[in-house]
Amino acid sequence: MKVPNVKYRFLFASAPFSGVEVFLQNLRTVVDRQADIDATWLELEIKPPELFTRVPPFSSNWTMKGGTVMHNRIRNLVRSGLQFDAALFNHIIPPIFLLNFRRSVPIVVSLDVTPVLMAPYSRWYLDRPPRRSRVVKYVKERLVRSLYDEAARILPWSDLVFQSLHVNYGVPTSRMQVIPPSIDLSLWSLPPRRECGDAQRSKRTNVLFVGADFERKGGDLLLQAAQCDGLARCDIHIVTKSCAGSPRSNVFVHTDLEANSPELLRLFRNADMFVLPTRADFSPYAVVEAMAMGLPVITTSVGALPEMVRDGENGFVVPPGNVSMLADRMHTLCGDRQMRQRMGDQGRIAVEAHHDLETNAGIVVDLMKRLANEKTAGRRIP
Repeated sequence: MKVPNVKYRFLFASAPFSGVEVFLQNLRTVVDRQADIDATWLELEIKPPELFTRVPPFSSNWTMKGGTVMHNRIRNLVRSGLQFDAALFNHIIPPIFLLNFRRSVPIVVSLDVTPVLMAPYSRWYLDRPPRRSRVVKYVKERLVRSLYDEAARILPWSDLVFQSLHVNYGVPTSRMQVIPPSIDLSLWSLPPRRECGDAQRSKRTNVLFVGADFERKGGDLLLQAAQCDGLARCDIHIVTKSCAGSPRSNVFVHTDLEANSPELLRLFRNADMFVLPTRADFSPYAVVEAMAMGLPVITTSVGALPEMVRDGENGFVVPPGNVSMLADRMHTLCGDRQMRQRMGDQGRIAVEAHHDLETNAGIVVDLMKRLANEKTAGRRIP
């Protein structure tokens, strides 16, 4: 067991990809309050400052670039004298080349997707179609499999990823536990007006969309649906990095809002429904945030979204790209306030049961402490 009054030395390393980055940011709010943890936090940048990342092959291959940057940074920390009892990574890229480190330090990997699940959607996530030789594909697959084999624990975000890890990569179910994307429920709390059923609400319906990648997240499809008959009373609020097209007078675009920011929270509190007609996604944080705010959610049947949004219970799930069905579901919710309230209540119940940050972060921290204790005792976890 850990010696009393000696802190656990944990490493947390993040990839710079929206949701997984938010996962580690949220986790940090809990970890930093733990008096018995000495945490080191490393964050990859979209454009790392290291000069070698600007030249081929690193400049054209994110796995090679990000993996090498994180390998070098962690190697330098270890060479400076830092030692770690356990480490957590929120993506496969940061630990992909840490072969010696993974064999000496128990690691936990949190995953929202696997390469097999990502493959059909890769064009939506890459600047260009992947052009890999068979040799490169083979090497990457071997690296990924070795990472999954050597991880002390893997924390998939969904049952979809859990099954892919087991079926496609042979990861034993005993080494996995589903930990969904989690949020601070004291921050993402139900607006008072929904709790008391304020009868003085405006007759206009506020529709909220949150997605940095406007096209992949289906922002253009939402704008098409908003032009359909019966939706003229909707005000469409779009949170994104950039919005393509010429929005109509009832469309309001909000750019560069930070995760968990007061401005973003205000938009969620003022919304009546959340619409994310995404073309490619797995477990988007914005859906969890909408459910936490008591909003019914309309989204698509991609990735693990059908696990998060139960069609007809806490929202609607439509086929990706089906604008007419999207508009129909929006029209249904726009005209039925009681349905919005009922679905929103079910969403909040689901978030409290599965996405509470304090509960899930406690599970992660306890797991890392247990791994550290087992390492100190020189025993493997069964």
